[in-house]
Formats: sequence, C-alpha cells, structure tokens
Amino acid sequence: MFDKKQKLGQLFKCEQELKRCELMNLSLSERVRHLKGVVTELTDSQQKVEERATAFCRSLLNSVPNSGLETIKHANIIEMLNYTQKRHEEMLSQNSNNIKNLVKRLSNREAEVENLKAQVMSHLLQDQKPLVNIKPTFGSEPEKSETTAHPLVEPLKGSCPANSSSEERLSNKVSVADKNNNSRTTQTDKNQMVRRPSTQWTQEKRVDGKPCVIIEDETDAPLTEKEIAKRVSMIQVVDLANYAEKIEPSMWDILIAIGRDGYCESKDIEDGKYGDSKNRSVFNSNITSLVKMGLITREKISTGWRWAYIYALSETGKKIFMERFKTEPVKTERDTLIAENDNIMHGYCVKDASMLLVKACGYNFAKISRKENTIVIPEVGTYIPDIVATNDNSEKPDFFEVERGTCSQKELNLKCDKMRHVTQILYFIAVDRKAMNTIEKMISRYMLDNGSKLKGLKFVLTTMNKLSVGIWEREMAV
Repeated sequence: MFDKKQKLGQLFKCEQELKRCELMNLSLSERVRHLKGVVTELTDSQQKVEERATAFCRSLLNSVPNSGLETIKHANIIEMLNYTQKRHEEMLSQNSNNIKNLVKRLSNREAEVENLKAQVMSHLLQDQKPLVNIKPTFGSEPEKSETTAHPLVEPLKGSCPANSSSEERLSNKVSVADKNNNSRTTQTDKNQMVRRPSTQWTQEKRVDGKPCVIIEDETDAPLTEKEIAKRVSMIQVVDLANYAEKIEPSMWDILIAIGRDGYCESKDIEDGKYGDSKNRSVFNSNITSLVKMGLITREKISTGWRWAYIYALSETGKKIFMERFKTEPVKTERDTLIAENDNIMHGYCVKDASMLLVKACGYNFAKISRKENTIVIPEVGTYIPDIVATNDNSEKPDFFEVERGTCSQKELNLKCDKMRHVTQILYFIAVDRKAMNTIEKMISRYMLDNGSKLKGLKFVLTTMNKLSVGIWEREMAV
C-alpha cells in the first residue's frame, strides 16, 4: 500500500515537471518567433539604409568629374562609403584651391583697375582736361564787376571773349591745375602717395556771372591710388535755380523750421510751422518731397519708448537756405546730440531717458551735457555719465548709464570701475528687454570677477518702457 502511494506521488511530480517543460518550450518558441521578427525587421531596415546610402553616394559622385563610379559598381556599402568620402574630400580641396586662385585673380584685376583710374586722374590733371560742365543758375545776364573765377575752375586765356554767347563760354575748357603752385602736384607711382589740390568749401561763387554753389572736398591729406578712385569727382556744381523753382511756399516753412528755428523732429517741425489749422497730409507730402529732392535728410530712430523721424538740412539744402536767407543754418538738437554721444540713436535714447527720469521718477532736473557731467577721479581717470539727476530728497545726485546692449564686456567693466568711485548705486537704463538681459549678464560677470571689492554696491536695472511708469525692474547686490 505504501509503495503504491509512493508511486502515485512520483507520477504526480513527473506530470507537473512535464507541464512545466511544456510551458518553457512554448515560451522559448514565442521568443524565437519574436527574435525572428526582429531579425527580419532589422534586415529590412539594413537593406533600406544600404539602398539610400548607395543612392546618396552615387548622387554625390555624379557631381565629381572622373568619379570612377563604374569601378565601385559591385562594391559593398562600406567600400562605397569610404570611396565616396575620399573623392568628396579631394573635390573640396580642389574647389578651395580654385576659390583661392579666383580671389587672387580678382585682387590683381582690382589693382589693375585702380592703377588705370589713377593714370586717368593723372592725365586729367597734367593735360588740363575739363572735369565738369558748369550750368548757369540764379540771375539773369552776367555783371562783369561781380564775375569771379574759382581757384580750380578758370577759363583758358583768350578762349572766352566778353561778347561770346553763354553756350560758347561754357563749351570752352577749364583749367584745373596751376603749374606755378607746388602744392598741386600728383604722383602716380604705385608705391607713392598722391596729393590732391588744396580746396575749401565755397558758399557762393559766380560762373558766367551767375550765382551758383560749388561744392568741393575739404581734405588736403595725401591719398593712395585706391582712394583716388573714390574721389575722382573733385568738383560738383549745384544748380540752385532748378531747386528754387520746385520749392513751394509751404516747403520753405519746413526749411525755416529746421534751418532757422533748429527743429529736427517731425512733430516739432509740424507743430512749429503748421499748427492745428494745417492739413497733416499736406505736411507729410511736403516733407517727403523735400527728402526726395535731396534738400533734407531723414533718419528713423527708436529709443525703446518711442520712435520718431529726425530731419536735417543736407549739404545742398544748407546752400539753398544760405542763398535764400543770407545766413547760415542754426545748430539743431540733432547736431548737439551727435556731438555729445557716440551716434544719433544713443543720443536720443539718453535724451528720452532724462525726460522720463523727471516725468515719472520724481527727479527735479536731469543733465545730459558731457561738459557739465564730467567728473575727474584722481588716479582713476575721467568719468562722464550719460545722465546726472537730482531731486529734493537727496543731497547727492544719482548717476545713470543708458545702454543699447552694444558695448563689450571690457567697456562695461571700465565703466563700472569708474562709477563705483562716485556712487554706491549703479543705475542702468536699457532700451529694451533684450539689451537689459545682455547688460545683466555682463554685470554678473563683473561681480564674479571682482568679488569682495564690490561689497556694498548695488546695481539697479530697468527698461525704457518700465522707466516711463517709474519702475526699476531688477536689483543686483554683492
């Protein structure tokens, strides 16, 4: 009985083991099928990669002369890739050499052209060939008592009789070089400098007894042959009468606003000379016409708080103004800001920031004059802040720098080194958020480099838009 039970137990264990083996067999079969599927998928992917790589190599080699594509027709993908890489590198090297040769040839051609221009200039000066055709301008018949010859434009003796017609006189040659003047010499050797005739601006001259303006270059500096090509045209005669006929009375109002009253912003010119009773479209049309005529220049500026058009008299416009009103144009705000700052854009940013400090931040007065703001720091140097502002709540002024995000790290470091000798709070006004982020990164670098030397200092930053509502956005302290 006991043996029977023991045999039954063993039989049961065998059945359990058999079932377990069957399950394992099924699991292995599933795994084999899965692996076969993965292998098939990988094989297909490999085949597609090889096909695309082969097509790419063939396409690349087709653009290479003498590619030898037939020699690798039956090569495997690795050999084809290696061959393609080698030929491509050879092609790049060859193209690089070709570009260098082309640049060299172009440079030689440019030198030849400049040399030819210099030779032409030399012949014009030495052979006394005419450089300009002079057109009569204001006035009627010439008055002999008022006729004056320009130092660089003189009729040849005996060529212009007093009773000859205007056309005959204008057709005669003009002499542009005085042989007895040693300062008017030209040298055209390749390694020598060329000196131009000494000239000056002439406000008013008479050609054929009629007033005109002769615009000349002011420089008397020695020029190289390359510079000669840029300055071949030495004299330009402006026909003032042609301009005057096109200028309407309302256009003269704009020229007066700029030349006499010193206005340069469009809104100031419009308010000063037109007022509310005038049609704005007429003003816009007239000022655009003056720009197209070349009598005024127009620049668009943006300070981050506002944008505006800035106008100024052109050189021709100045001559027209002086001819009409017998006085020189006044110095405008634009001229002052350019003289006081690096450029017109920075100048108007500083101006607007100073206005906002008074308007929105509680300051009584803000100075932007470099002369008034200059501070001499012993053993450090001279510091000139963009703005110095004062208010009733503090005995000491505050110092402000206006930034457009264009300065280098070195320039900002130098600026901060000087600022911390005159104030414990360093104010920075950025034109926009991008500029503020740039300045903030530079200040962080400056603080990291100087560490404990900056103890007690505070950097305060904001943008023009936030400043317009009296908000300082960020503070940084050591």
